[in-house]
Amino acid sequence: MSSNNDNLKRQFSLDINSLPFLACITNQNGFIEYANNLLFEALDTRKDAVLKVSLSELFSPARTIQTYLKKIVALEKGQIEIYINDKKKGKVRFIANTQVINESKGAFFILWAIINVTKYHQSIQEQQRTLKELDALNAKLLLERDYLRDEYHLTHDIEDMIGNSPALLQMIERIQSVAETNASVLITGESGSGKELVARLIHKKSHRREAPLVTVNCASIPSELFESEFFGHIRGAFSGAVQDRIGRFELANTGTLFLDEVGEIPIDLQSKLLRTIQQKSFERVGENVTKEVDVRIIAATNRNLENDIDKGLFREDLYYRLSVFPISVPPLRKRKDDIIPLANFFLERAKLEFGKQVGSLSAEQLIMLQEYHWPGNIRELKNIIERAVILSKEHIRIDLAFPEQAVREIGSKEKERPSLNSLNVISDKLLKEIEKNNIVNALEATNWRISGKKGAANLLEVNPSTLSSKVRALKIKKPEKNSLYNRLGGVKNITPLVDELLAKLRSDEQLGRHWKDRGIDNIRMEKKYVVDYFCDLTGGPFTYTGRNMIEVHKGMGITEADWEILTKHIIAILSKYNLSENDSEELFEIINNVKNKLITY
Repeated sequence: MSSNNDNLKRQFSLDINSLPFLACITNQNGFIEYANNLLFEALDTRKDAVLKVSLSELFSPARTIQTYLKKIVALEKGQIEIYINDKKKGKVRFIANTQVINESKGAFFILWAIINVTKYHQSIQEQQRTLKELDALNAKLLLERDYLRDEYHLTHDIEDMIGNSPALLQMIERIQSVAETNASVLITGESGSGKELVARLIHKKSHRREAPLVTVNCASIPSELFESEFFGHIRGAFSGAVQDRIGRFELANTGTLFLDEVGEIPIDLQSKLLRTIQQKSFERVGENVTKEVDVRIIAATNRNLENDIDKGLFREDLYYRLSVFPISVPPLRKRKDDIIPLANFFLERAKLEFGKQVGSLSAEQLIMLQEYHWPGNIRELKNIIERAVILSKEHIRIDLAFPEQAVREIGSKEKERPSLNSLNVISDKLLKEIEKNNIVNALEATNWRISGKKGAANLLEVNPSTLSSKVRALKIKKPEKNSLYNRLGGVKNITPLVDELLAKLRSDEQLGRHWKDRGIDNIRMEKKYVVDYFCDLTGGPFTYTGRNMIEVHKGMGITEADWEILTKHIIAILSKYNLSENDSEELFEIINNVKNKLITY
């Protein structure tokens, strides 16, 4: 440490010791350089046990202190709540006021003035107990709070939509066009695609943004409570009405009313909603006083309301009243360009929320995310990213978070076939593999007949003699009629079986470790090799010539416990195929032969 820093500590030492509260000086990383005697007494420890020690080791919460230290330069001075756990006194709370001092070329010290506020907190707790009795007198105020509480949690951190795909940009343009008007908007789209966010953005960009946006989940309201929920009621209006209740229309006055899942409103109740929207007035249940409201209506649904109109499930006049300006929210599979920025956004937010540092998404993982078709849309993407953060330790593991069908889908997509004018080059070996598989598919489709109108040569549009020569050259042989390959249904049944098995293995919590560093191309090739290998072992049409399966897997550390898990997955999958007892025994004999070569006892 420089002499200037030593002089600085000596300069402050006398003043700090004269202060009537705890005080210390730390470096920019929070390690204590000097402390007054009161701090040593409060911590009930020796001086040498405190000096050069990080403040976050002495006080809690450590993570909050570390976060505060990272921001202290920008703050210059600030305040943080910390505490220590005393075995005799319990939790002792402090307020620490800080001041950056002697900042020079990125290096600085921090002066900490720490005040014991335990008695103040105890006093606050006493006041809170007293206030609980007063809360019972504020029923109306509490009701309004209940209506708006969820809205606050959803809107306090609203940001503009993430992404720049053409479909998203087109939708945002429509949002901007209608936001400043009072026109009713009908938002359509699949579940989880972001319809509610669209409604909130419309409200946020409108001249009503200072007034409330009140959300109604129409699917969750029992038909007998519909009028009360929308229009409110007075005390005694019906059995159970023990106090006045404000309806959603009254609460949204001068603001926006968002009718989520509007298609779920029963047909016999839709006329009451339509009348209120048209007349801009209503009456509470049990009250004859008409109240006027100025409310903008935004509705959303994942149903086809036009089809519901034809079926008599939705009123046509209500539909046209709601759909003055329709907005369709595209599903995530039509916004492929937005998946990566959305995934990165959700990842950073999840890491912060769960307090985990699991790195960033790799290029291969981003490809995996883009290859999935996302039936649950943005909500599913968010859930999978959060699940991955929870399950991951040092590195993010997307494969552990994906549902089984997703893992099966991701690995099975073939690369796009290059166009005839493409400059891409295919190796001779790959070309022969493609040709061999194509010939086998044609032969199996024609029951191994080569010539004739129903033969494979006609299907492939080649001369029968040419096809026969290629079959010999590629060493393709017709499987024995009673071979396990045929009994399993050939490659058309073996391929989905392998797809499902590999998906289960990759997503298994124990076995998934073998796939953590593999890319999407590696997964695709693995599927091809395993299918070909399995076909060969069961008596398929050609001898497997791919990578040496035994040598490749020997170095993977496959254990007996791993094999037991693998066997359970195989049994679960095969149970769907209704195999005979003999077929099952023969198959497991083949599997055990492979096992004996892989595992060292």
